[in-house]
Amino acid sequence: MQWGDLAGAIIKTGATGLGTVIGGPLGASLGSVVGKEIARRLGVDATPEAVGQAIQNDPRAADVVQAVEAEHAALIVELEKKALDHQLALAQLDREEGIFSWGWRPGGMWLIGFLWLQNCTLAPLVSLFTDARVPMIPWDQLMVFTGLFSGFYMGGHTIKDAIKTWRSAR
Repeated sequence: MQWGDLAGAIIKTGATGLGTVIGGPLGASLGSVVGKEIARRLGVDATPEAVGQAIQNDPRAADVVQAVEAEHAALIVELEKKALDHQLALAQLDREEGIFSWGWRPGGMWLIGFLWLQNCTLAPLVSLFTDARVPMIPWDQLMVFTGLFSGFYMGGHTIKDAIKTWRSAR
């Protein structure tokens, strides 16, 4: 479990700003600071698991979390601003590079979705109700194409995360 996993529980206590930031891309930064403070005040270990259990079970947890949010309001606002600045920079980069720099991902997903729809639904239905024969993509080729695209699309982050986890474990 990571600090970002506590975002929903923190929001339920009424500390929506804190929960939103912890659940965002900069959550690890804030979680390590604020999570330790919440843990200290609740008298539990400074781990996301212990804090999560305390938020669920301790009746004073909502007051503690809201107090910590109020005390760290400036840090929360600063991190929210950084996250918004980051989103703006990404949007500007997408605009500068054009659709071909990022459009291959949604385009590829729509193409794969259509090819599966054709093989699983359209071709059999057209063949069933008419004399027309809609060509189907060979299943083995469709599987390979889907696997390759998925590997390129999702595999890069998976490999990056695996290396990051491996390095942190050493």
